[in-house]
Parts: sequence; structure tokens; C-alpha cells
Amino acid sequence: MTQVPEEGQVILATGPLTSEALAQSVGLLFPGSSYLNFYDAAAPLVTFESVDMELAFFASRYDKGTPDYINCPMNREEYDAFWEALCAAEEAEVHGFEDKRVFEGCMPVEVMARRGVDTLRYGPLKPRGLKDPRTGREP
Repeated sequence: MTQVPEEGQVILATGPLTSEALAQSVGLLFPGSSYLNFYDAAAPLVTFESVDMELAFFASRYDKGTPDYINCPMNREEYDAFWEALCAAEEAEVHGFEDKRVFEGCMPVEVMARRGVDTLRYGPLKPRGLKDPRTGREP
């Protein structure tokens, strides 16, 4: 991939192997920024405008601290579709200087997802401590 697709919603998580062409394409989306820095190679880039805030909501677990996180509740059908797409997503090839092993305490979600359909639901996507303001219940 050398440029950001013009149509549809896109999540880019290319990490340290981002090509120069793709980096320039991403840079064009943020006029006035001479250079973008990615401190966490595993973190996807998601624009606020791509999130449906009629469904999503700001919150922190158990209302502790400030509501810095955007939470996107999913029903079972939506979760299953997300999980299937995540497991089928294209991955960058591991190069000779890289180690494909992952640290258990900081594992990429796509690796976790491949461990089973429920792994993310009992990990980073568990709804515990969150309340959907539309329903007043845990998602």
C-alpha cells in the first residue's frame, strides 16, 4: 500500500515499516503538519470524524479519572464481524532483523484475536466498568 484509500473508513497501523510513499500520503491528510510521529507502532490511526458518535461515547472504566477514551459498543453480530475482519487482515511481512514473538503484557490485538473469538471480549474489549449513556447499562 502506497497511499491512503480515498473511499471508505480506513485504519492504518503500519508501524515502523511504513513506506515513504504511504507516510507522504498520510501527511497530506494533515495539512500544516510537517511531520507525523508514531510512538507506538502497534497503535492504529483513527480519525475522530470516522467514528459515529451517535453510537460511540467518551468514558473511562468505573468513571475513574477523565473520560479520555472513545468507546464503541458492539452487539454480537458487530463483534463477530469485527473479529473476523481483524483475523483476516493483511499483515506486514516480518523482516530478518525483526522478531515475530510478542510480549504477553503488550500484545497486538490481531495476535490476541487469533487465540479465539472470545479472547478480546475478556481482554482489552471487555465492557466491565463502562456504562453506555444511551441504555444506562454495560455494553
